Amino acid sequence: MEPNDSFNITLSPREGEGGLHTKNPPKQPFQRATIHEDRRSINIGCSLVDVVHGHLSPDEEEYASLIVLSFRFDPSKRGRRIMSAKITVTFLGADDDDEHPGVAGISLNGSYSLIPSTQTETITSGVNGSAGISVLSTGNLSLEKNYERVISRETSDATYVSGSTCHIGVDWDPANAVEWKLRENATLKSGIPAQLRAGILLKRDNLEQFRCMVQIESEVDAVSSVGRWFGGKPKDDPVLFDPTILPTNRLMKYDKDDLGNFDLSLVEDVTFTTILDSTIKNHSTTRQTQPGI
Repeated sequence: MEPNDSFNITLSPREGEGGLHTKNPPKQPFQRATIHEDRRSINIGCSLVDVVHGHLSPDEEEYASLIVLSFRFDPSKRGRRIMSAKITVTFLGADDDDEHPGVAGISLNGSYSLIPSTQTETITSGVNGSAGISVLSTGNLSLEKNYERVISRETSDATYVSGSTCHIGVDWDPANAVEWKLRENATLKSGIPAQLRAGILLKRDNLEQFRCMVQIESEVDAVSSVGRWFGGKPKDDPVLFDPTILPTNRLMKYDKDDLGNFDLSLVEDVTFTTILDSTIKNHSTTRQTQPGI
């Protein structure tokens, strides 16, 4: 694959049909670039950045694979924002009866907060109370009191990114799937990050081929009136991996014989926006005149 190989996932409505059902190329079925493509409405892009097959350590015969994915979230229309997203990556053997690769580690494992914000809330509550008193049948005396309570408190919010491993399609260890969840800062209504890059370390028992499925669920703002959207439909072919393919080494050069000691934080990245410096340029021209003019 070329360094810029990527695939685009465009989300479609829950009740709608997907677009193109992506298949594995007949001549090169392994580690294909395009996993799912549908150009309608919300666009989500994902690049297969690096794939490295090797061993967990030089002293062990257990095999390992490092897979780095980069996800890009684009609301595509001005004023629209993506409120949350859930990425699910599932690994299985080449066939249903084959042993599945196990997830040995992931980037962004746990819960992380970004762009924290605080605000002070003032809550005022009023209560009206009345009492009716009968005095020897000569009349009623009504007593009404007004109570008001003011509470001031400071609340905080943030954008959250979390990652975890789980079992999908298998009932036994090791875990074969990864879930990343992104949620916007609801107070600022800033949307989720524009880009998420993360690595997955797999441990394998053999050199057999294996497969992977990527699915994304995302929710956009209510103003857009598009509700909840889904991508990566099961009709797509799974991505096939061949452990005999050489490492890509695009982000850096990896030690394929010691992947178990690789620091996965070196490939992770969460970006809201990228600011380009030196984008303001001055262009001046000098008018040349002929002698005597």
